[in-house]
Amino acid sequence: MIPYQVIVPEEVVYQTVDPLRLQQIMINLLNNSYQSLDGEGSIMVILTENSIDIKDTGAGVPEAEQPYVFERFFRGENKKLKVRGLGLGLPFSKMLAKALHGDLILKESNSKGSTFSIIWNKEKG
Repeated sequence: MIPYQVIVPEEVVYQTVDPLRLQQIMINLLNNSYQSLDGEGSIMVILTENSIDIKDTGAGVPEAEQPYVFERFFRGENKKLKVRGLGLGLPFSKMLAKALHGDLILKESNSKGSTFSIIWNKEKG
C-alpha cells in the first residue's frame, strides 16, 4: 500500500465547482502519481483556499519534457514503455479545470517528485 497524506486548512474552504469534473481531474492526477511511484514513495494532497496540490515522490517529469505534458498525445519516454494510455489524461484534465474557471499546472517536478496544482480564481468560482 502506498502511503498518502491529505492536508486541509483549519477553516472550511468553499468553492462553487462541478464535483464530477473535479473528481475526474483528481482521479487522473492521483493515477498518474501512483504510476510514477513504481511501488515506492508517497502521495500528498494539499487543499488551500485557491488550489489543490497533488504531490508525489515519484521519478518526476524530465525537464526537457515538462513544456509538453499538457499537449495531446504526448507521452514521456519513460512512460511509453511502462504505462498504457493515449497521452490524453493531462490535456483533458486541463480542459476540465478551465471549464471550472481555473487551471491545471505543473507546479514543480524533479527527480524527487512532481506537484500538479488545480488552481482557481476565488472571485470567478
